[in-house]
Amino acid sequence: MTSSLVNRGSFNVKPSYTSGDYIGIFSAEPLDYHVNAQYFSPDSPAWYTYHSFGLPLLLAPFLLAGEALHIPALYALQIGMVLLQALGVVLVYLYALQLIRQNGAALVAAITLLGSMSYLGLASSIYPDVLTATILVGSLLCLERLRRKPRSLLPMAILSALAGFAPYLHVKTGLMSVTLLALGLWHWWRNGRSRKALTPRGAGRGVEGGSSPLAQLACLLLPAGLLLAGYAVAIHAWYHTWVFTAPFSNGLLFHFPPGKSIIANLFDTSRGILPNNPGYLLILVGLPLWWQRDRRSALVALVVLLPSLLLQSTFADWAGGCAPAGGRYLMPFVFATLPAVAFLFAELRWAFRLLMMVPIAAGVIMGVHYTQLDFVCSYAGDLNPMLVDWLAMHHIRPDFAIPIFSHDLNLNGGLGTTLLLIGLGVALAMLLAGIVIAQRRSRSAMANSDDSQVGATALRG
Repeated sequence: MTSSLVNRGSFNVKPSYTSGDYIGIFSAEPLDYHVNAQYFSPDSPAWYTYHSFGLPLLLAPFLLAGEALHIPALYALQIGMVLLQALGVVLVYLYALQLIRQNGAALVAAITLLGSMSYLGLASSIYPDVLTATILVGSLLCLERLRRKPRSLLPMAILSALAGFAPYLHVKTGLMSVTLLALGLWHWWRNGRSRKALTPRGAGRGVEGGSSPLAQLACLLLPAGLLLAGYAVAIHAWYHTWVFTAPFSNGLLFHFPPGKSIIANLFDTSRGILPNNPGYLLILVGLPLWWQRDRRSALVALVVLLPSLLLQSTFADWAGGCAPAGGRYLMPFVFATLPAVAFLFAELRWAFRLLMMVPIAAGVIMGVHYTQLDFVCSYAGDLNPMLVDWLAMHHIRPDFAIPIFSHDLNLNGGLGTTLLLIGLGVALAMLLAGIVIAQRRSRSAMANSDDSQVGATALRG
């Protein structure tokens, strides 16, 4: 798509598919036609792939720069992906810092992501998931900035632009965009509007020296409105319908009932995020602390993530196709919940902070080792090549490299159910540990408060 845009000025991929001009440049062998057969036939004058066109838009400047600098096209795209994906790590750090106000804790959250196998496996890979995660975290950061500066126009405009661009990366993000915009409007309704301010005189002057409510509303609606209108016009031009989900009307969405694929994306030893990223277990420990210390931001994250997570769980290709091991579809949700690691780090004493480094370091070792392996295309139901090699090296039966879920979300037999239950037990134990830490902190805070009140009473006496 990027090559078609740069070389022909169009997202029409039929010339590339039929001529095979991409073979040897972007792929070693011919690819299947990624087009919706409900809308395009072999006789159609143009083919538009069901992959969204936001990623090619972002990568086009890198391909142009690569041509000017005589960098191979694929390398140019990979460099672009690395730079764009690195922005996501920076935003995770800034988001955690905004919430916790402790530089070291925010840095630990960012390192947990940067050294994880899922992130390193996707680094330079041309998949939109890390960029979708970047947009999500950037939007949540904007909402937090608005919480502290309710009438600041820049976070409103950035939030609107990010929410408007998200569907360009994947149509599944449409629900996330609507939720983010709704939260922005709710913020405006609570903090920006008043009867006096909405009059022409009040709208022109603003409220208490701040920006006017109408200017705030314009910043919230105009960028997203223009971007979403452009997306809708493009879909209509290609698919002759205003239904923006048309590219995925071939049964990819709402294929599974909500929920089941979440378990697979969490615990599958090839596609699940927890078996391949020990550091992510710290998120489960930190979530209760986040809920206790800053319930409002936790609720905002929950409102944004939960509906989109349920929608994602209905997607037919739950494992992400021919993608690196470690899972990619849950990465936006990992990005958005990594501040829980910062809350945990800020709460613990130094000895336990050092203990936190063990799963993080294990994740870094796994991630670095995985990047050194030759990438082998695998799909749902395939074993994790790295884990199988490691088990063979240590003379452990390879059937321990489970549980594995099939493309239809059927769990493998044998030890699959037992090991899945063990994985669920570990995850619940981590969550329970976080609840215990949060309760102890609450009791300690109450005790300190009582001591302060007693001391104040004694001084008055």
